[in-house]
Amino acid sequence: MDCLIGRVVYAILKIFKERGILNEKFSIGVTGRAGITGLKPYCIMRAVEQIGLIKGKLEERVVFVEDGLAIGAAIMARCMHNLGTPQMPLGGNRGMPCILNLRIKYHEKKAF
Repeated sequence: MDCLIGRVVYAILKIFKERGILNEKFSIGVTGRAGITGLKPYCIMRAVEQIGLIKGKLEERVVFVEDGLAIGAAIMARCMHNLGTPQMPLGGNRGMPCILNLRIKYHEKKAF
């Protein structure tokens, strides 16, 4: 099953390449258990390598995430609904602009 997923990725990338949809700047994100368990990451990386669109280090352009939809949804909800503060992103504070930039600055200061 794992290698079948690699073949599916290869077939999709081949179609995209033939139609000119992809260029050298694209990145690939694979999310969920169906794409990250077993040998699937290895098979998918081989498929991407065989297509030959990515030059250099594949691991810098292909990412495997357990639950990208939930992570993305949480970030978007914070921005769209202006929830929280830079220090505490979850909460009921509304009326501020998107806090994502403020959170990034907060964590940069906190790291040093």
